[in-house]
Parts: sequence; structure tokens; C-alpha cells
Amino acid sequence: MHYAPINLSLPKIHLDNMITYCELESALVPAKDKTPDIDRISYPMLSNLPLIAKEKLLSLYNNIFAIDYYPHAWETAAIIPILKPHKPSNLVSSYRPISLLSCLSKTFEKIIAKRLIWFITKTNRIKHNQTAFRSRQSTYSRFTFATATFCIRLDCHKKLRHNLGY
Repeated sequence: MHYAPINLSLPKIHLDNMITYCELESALVPAKDKTPDIDRISYPMLSNLPLIAKEKLLSLYNNIFAIDYYPHAWETAAIIPILKPHKPSNLVSSYRPISLLSCLSKTFEKIIAKRLIWFITKTNRIKHNQTAFRSRQSTYSRFTFATATFCIRLDCHKKLRHNLGY
């Protein structure tokens, strides 16, 4: 498989721009998780910050982005064991681990992920039939397409055999 080098001479690539207030707001809107993370900051807390505090958060994100330094504390997760329904509490296998990560970190990562998705879509770096991990698409769509294609070909094969007298 051959991959062409990325043409960075495209009109001012969005990837390198400072993070905007709209990007921050966009990353906070879909956040429904009310569970505070390891630093006890939850999404509702971030979403309901006053404008001045959101501007400080935006400044923090832009500084992290500009100096290419990811805070070590954001790489740390608290792992909480949750008892599975109807399981005995005295068995380790009765628990599933939940990893609590920083909402500050997850919000920053959403912003960067949206930029990367925009870039690979805009520059045609992803095949049109790639559906996994893409917004408003699913692997089920590809499975349905493959099944329909198989059925059409099978039906054509049967008609061909019938017409040839097999």
C-alpha cells in the first residue's frame, strides 16, 4: 500500500492554530458524565464555569499545545473496582475496573481529536469505506453493504446458471 506524503502547503492548516473558545465549548457540550475524576473536577463543573474561568482554561490548553507539554497528572488514572450486579462481593472476578481520568485531560483530547478528524477528512487521508471510529457511521453499515453485495452476486450467479441450463 502506498501513502503519499502529507502536503503541508495546504491553506493554513487548522492543526497548528491556537485552540479557540468555540472548540472548547464544543468539547464541553457533549460531556454528560457527572462522575468527578481523580482531581474531583466534573464535566458539569467545567461546562458551568464563568466566562473568565473558561478563558483561563483556554489559555492553559493553548499553553500546553504551544509548548508541547502534557501534564503528568493528566496521564494518571484512579482505578475503582465496581461490583457487578448479582455477584458475590468476596470474589475478585465479581468486580470490573473503572478508570477515572481527568476531565480537563479528556476535554483537551477531544479538541485535538476533532482537529485530527477534520484534517484526515479534509485531506482525504481516510478511505470512504472506513466507518469504524467515525462520527455518524458504524461498522454495521459496512457489514450490511457487504451482505447486500454478496446476496446480489449470489442472485446473479443463480440467474446465470439458470439461463445457461445448469
